[in-house]
Amino acid sequence: GLLPLAFENSTLWPPMAWAMISGLVVSTILSLFFLPASYELLFRKSNSTFILASVVGLFLILPTANAREYSFSELTAGSSQTDQWMANDKLNEADEAGYNGAWRASFMPKLSASFERVMNDRGLFLQGIDGPVPYGKNAYNFGGVQLEQPLFNASSMLFGVTSQEKKMLAQKEARNHENEKIRLDLLVGALGLLQLQEQINLQQRLKENLLTQYKEVDRLYRQGKTGGGDLIKIEVEQVRVSRFMIELREQQNQIREKMKIHFADFEGVTSKDLDFFVKRDDPVTQLSSRARGARADIRSLELSIDSLDQAQGATKASYLPNLNLIGRYNNTEQGFLVGNQAWYSLSLQLQWTLFDGGVQLAENHRFELQQKALELSRRSLLREQAALNASLSKEILRLQEDQDSYALTEQKVKIILKEERLYYKLGKNTLNQVLETERLWIDQKSKHIDSVFNRWKKGLEYLYSQGIEIDEKIFE
Repeated sequence: GLLPLAFENSTLWPPMAWAMISGLVVSTILSLFFLPASYELLFRKSNSTFILASVVGLFLILPTANAREYSFSELTAGSSQTDQWMANDKLNEADEAGYNGAWRASFMPKLSASFERVMNDRGLFLQGIDGPVPYGKNAYNFGGVQLEQPLFNASSMLFGVTSQEKKMLAQKEARNHENEKIRLDLLVGALGLLQLQEQINLQQRLKENLLTQYKEVDRLYRQGKTGGGDLIKIEVEQVRVSRFMIELREQQNQIREKMKIHFADFEGVTSKDLDFFVKRDDPVTQLSSRARGARADIRSLELSIDSLDQAQGATKASYLPNLNLIGRYNNTEQGFLVGNQAWYSLSLQLQWTLFDGGVQLAENHRFELQQKALELSRRSLLREQAALNASLSKEILRLQEDQDSYALTEQKVKIILKEERLYYKLGKNTLNQVLETERLWIDQKSKHIDSVFNRWKKGLEYLYSQGIEIDEKIFE
């Protein structure tokens, strides 16, 4: 009765109708299965194992009710909504707040207030004509408000703030590299699921062929044209295929569990047939025209080196004097002739550290060592990137050649297989020859599937290794 409302062309009725429909479905399951099973388990104690399994099974099914399939576009765009990606975004915001704090500390004025309660061990006296005259009090209050404006601080203003900015940008680039790795893992995992599904479908076709062949051999066996050993051979082959399909599904489940780390409701990926990936250019070909810059982790090292260079400048500039402008309002009740005294003062403060025990020299040496270490790491990453570039480029070309070669071979073997089956029916060859040719066909078809999906995986890895952002349009 709610279906007409659910499909009504309105903004009011469909949401309400679907909410009621889903509520009725869940309540029906609970009423018909969960409540009777719970009653049997708690009070009657009969068939407790079966009842317990039913209840546990229901609880295992219900959490997956919201599981759904994701498209490649959703995985590409939705990677920015994963917990780790959003955590990196928050850390970037925290670093930016830290940089803003460092800038304010260097350039903005500081307002402070102070209060002192002074207690002297004796009173103060003025020497008068008639002798000492008491001046002031033994105990009094003293306080004021101070506004301090930095005018010149070479260490922080010229170098320190810049060093903090470079450090912030370096950490941001490092996290961007981590985020792109999350996107890569999601897309490679999705390709892996489709690759395994194609392999499962291939094995399912083989299983169906074996079943058809089993019926044909059984018919020949009943007619006395073949022996029972051929039936056993097909049964053994069927068991082997079934076990291999189980292994493939276990691999699918492992990938699916890894995907659920980022998407709790992930169940699978929207299916794309094999022809889509065969006919489409690989990711490298599609995005080869994009400008290539330094990879994010390499840019991070370069910015870190610049940050340390600025930090070295800050340690050297710390030996220069600092100049501050200080305005102060003072108030005290220490006076003798006047109860409370208040006055304003304005002063220029020049601070110069002449000796700090060698602290800045040690800091400068530390920065030099860190800078050399980061430079060595940068060179290593550049060599690694160049080697990976050459390796992946060759591998992608090889996989393209394998894809074309296996596709051609698979078609030829398929034709031979049809002839072998016909010759077997005519009694011109043995079942072993048919099974061997069928295994060869499945092997070539399986390698063709692997070469197609591995070419796409390596293409995505190439984009990641070269610092090229993966675009969702390559899957459209």
